[in-house]
Amino acid sequence: GRLLGLEAELAEARGEIAGLRGELDRVLRAGPSVSSGKPMVDLECAEAAMRALFEVRGERMQLETELASSRQLVEHLTVEVRTLRRERGALADEKEQLLWQLSDAVA
Repeated sequence: GRLLGLEAELAEARGEIAGLRGELDRVLRAGPSVSSGKPMVDLECAEAAMRALFEVRGERMQLETELASSRQLVEHLTVEVRTLRRERGALADEKEQLLWQLSDAVA
């Protein structure tokens, strides 16, 4: 559940980054307006887009780290569950043997 949630957040962050990159590319390609010679988009707007891009990248990196950590935890728990199942099987076999020994002793 949590792993799927993190993957969805990561996909959303990647989408935001793609959108911001597109916006930034448009700003940078726009350059000065042909008619007035003034920039079509002011520098503050471009800087804000860059800051937003870096912020979302930081969030993405954090989500990727969380996701990797969650995956490691899932792998660790999977190994632990397998070990416990083997131990449970061994204990069930031991119980079976003890029951046979007990029934032989009673008989």
